[in-house]
Amino acid sequence: MKANDAEKRLSSPSGLELGEWCEHTRLPRMVRLHPIKNELFVAEESGKLVRWRYTPTLTFVDGLETEDIQDLVFSPDGKWMVLSNRSMNRIDIRSTEDLGLLSQIQNEFTNECMFSLCLDQEGNWLVIDSCKKPGELDEDEGLAWIHLETGEAFARTWQEMDYFDPEGLGYGIVYNVQLSPDQKRLAVNEWKEGSAVIHIFPSLLKGNQRTGSLEERKLSQFAWYDINAYVSDLGFHPDSTRLVCFKTTDTNLWKRYDHRGYDAGWVGDLVAISATRREEMWRVPIDARLTDWERGIPEGQYAKGYAGKVLVGKREVVCTAPGGQLLFFDMKTGEFKRKLKVNGNYIYAIGWHRDGDKIRVATDRELQVIEWK
Repeated sequence: MKANDAEKRLSSPSGLELGEWCEHTRLPRMVRLHPIKNELFVAEESGKLVRWRYTPTLTFVDGLETEDIQDLVFSPDGKWMVLSNRSMNRIDIRSTEDLGLLSQIQNEFTNECMFSLCLDQEGNWLVIDSCKKPGELDEDEGLAWIHLETGEAFARTWQEMDYFDPEGLGYGIVYNVQLSPDQKRLAVNEWKEGSAVIHIFPSLLKGNQRTGSLEERKLSQFAWYDINAYVSDLGFHPDSTRLVCFKTTDTNLWKRYDHRGYDAGWVGDLVAISATRREEMWRVPIDARLTDWERGIPEGQYAKGYAGKVLVGKREVVCTAPGGQLLFFDMKTGEFKRKLKVNGNYIYAIGWHRDGDKIRVATDRELQVIEWK
């Protein structure tokens, strides 16, 4: 398929060099670790997409500039990726080998409301936040499901999914959509007016087919929310009944609401949530007591919040911390277990190794593989 005429190849990073900004959340940039290759893909809302490779240090490979990029997810095998392009009312599917355009999707749900997206484990169904009748008073915001092979598509509005607004602030911006490992639950991370909300809905997927009517399945309300907060990352436990998120905030909200009871160097809280009872299970402040990093949000170190990253194992959960650190906690109790200093000052991304008992850690110096059983 021919790429859009406005697209152009990049011969340099064009401002998308990796640096300390990767530890700051709420920026119009995103970093994605390829699920198999030792490569990082860096995208910007303006439409730039750049690929870096560890050889073993980070080396610029190639890039392109298109209209805009709101979100990016890889196929399960890593051979292609999906990008949302709301200014052109379409979804782009591109090769991860050469960034070439493979296909495009345009329907009533690919419009200016589109932002976040996720894929099921087989790479068949795409879930996006979107709306009908964009720009109108009754634009019917919600989620849409699109089958990439057949083109079948359907949607549910937030009202149809029993959307619950704990503070009465109306709909916010969806910054993360994630399917549980068993494909039965869908976590939606919503940011609005300085508050973080995590909703958990039925995925409406069963054997890659639509489930029954809404009346046949009771939809859940919000699972958890926290005022004056943002969620920078979240992940389901392998059993799909629990998830863990990293909650942070920015300097302005911190000063405005005069947070107390936090030690020096605080950058956020690691929070475990029940996906079945819709309640908080435990919470651990990530501060100098654990990291020995004395400067955090209270001290003005992270004006936009700290973009903590999370990876959830069967018995433990790990999150990133300033200074190139990984912190490990007991999944059941939240008890701090140990910390590990990686080779690098900044951790750009973490992900599972294909062997399943190791994790891959992308830093500013190298891509490390760490045993984790």
